Amino acid sequence: MRGDRGQERAAVVVGSALNGALAAGPLAALPGLNILLFEPASILAIILLIMVIAFVSGTLPASRATRKNPIESLRYE
Repeated sequence: MRGDRGQERAAVVVGSALNGALAAGPLAALPGLNILLFEPASILAIILLIMVIAFVSGTLPASRATRKNPIESLRYE
């Protein structure tokens, strides 16, 4: 398993280097490459929004479950 992680990291490094070289070189004149540019602030905001939604969707049912008596809940199943 450890060898797999090393290979994964190497693949990411090689892919990033190849991507940078192609974007700066032969593919620089293509207009479609500018469509895929994102600002880091918007990506960070989306990640934070997803984290908040995940936190609320996990804690809300858990807080409701803590208010119930487990014996009463099992009686009706």
